[in-house]
Amino acid sequence: MVEFFNMDGYGVFIWPSYVIVFVVLIGLGIQSRKWLANLEKAVQDLQPEGDAESEGPQIGEP
Repeated sequence: MVEFFNMDGYGVFIWPSYVIVFVVLIGLGIQSRKWLANLEKAVQDLQPEGDAESEGPQIGEP
């Protein structure tokens, strides 16, 4: 098992690389969720008060 983690002497470089990638992916996920929440709030703020369910003109309306 130790040989697996040592990876023929390259484990010192490989495992920190995995940790860095994992941390970056987690950070991107958190940033994306915050970005999406901000966009949803901005869209909601742009919609008129009583027309929150409407998505624009319906077919047959002038």
